[in-house]
Amino acid sequence: MPLKLSLRPMAQRLTASISRTRAPISSTTKNAGMQDLTGSNNAASLLGMDESSNKPTAGPSPNNPTVPYVPNARHQRDSGGGSALARTLDRNQGEGYKQFEKSNADFDTKRKNAAEREELARQMHRKWKGGDTYAPHDLSYQELKKWIKPRQPSKDVIDMLGLNPLDHYKNFAMISEFMTPQGRIMHNKWTGLRPVNQRKMAKAIRRAIGMGIHPSTHRHPEIIFGREGRGPRYQNLGQAREEPANKIKVK
Repeated sequence: MPLKLSLRPMAQRLTASISRTRAPISSTTKNAGMQDLTGSNNAASLLGMDESSNKPTAGPSPNNPTVPYVPNARHQRDSGGGSALARTLDRNQGEGYKQFEKSNADFDTKRKNAAEREELARQMHRKWKGGDTYAPHDLSYQELKKWIKPRQPSKDVIDMLGLNPLDHYKNFAMISEFMTPQGRIMHNKWTGLRPVNQRKMAKAIRRAIGMGIHPSTHRHPEIIFGREGRGPRYQNLGQAREEPANKIKVK
């Protein structure tokens, strides 16, 4: 028997078994709607489905007075959600506006504080550096005035007042303003006097010290008493101590 004839029954059996394994899993028919969507006009079909869902249906409506109109649940849900969303947006907008106003107020306050700090920093006589240690007392006026740099006068006070220093050697207040703690006249860069008035003031200072009107090593006692509130010892010797009137003296 030829080989071709002997293999034919075997091939038929294999073909039958393969056809049985390739049977469809689902025995239901295809959906007609899905067949329409798989066609070439699927986009138009989708748009048509959307338009058909939006078409009004026959039934109760506001235009038909014979049948009472009752909005459906979907319409109520949409309207309620829209109003809630609108209220939320309005509330957020109001809160955002309040926060914007608060940020503007904070910015104005910070700007004013920065300007005030800069102005106060210009008025500080002592220049602080990073790492400096200081106590609260160092920020007081009594300590800061020690760092005040004296300014050199630009005009002659004697010429402005029209005075002669030699005629006012008894004026201890004027003499003390132009005298150093060592009993000498200050330099002309601090007094601001012309050379002629500088020599006259030096002569008036020597005359006041020589006559014993003004001390040579400290300020006048009257000036010390007026500034510090305490005078020399001899001013307190003659003061008698007064006893209070309501005090009872025990014998």
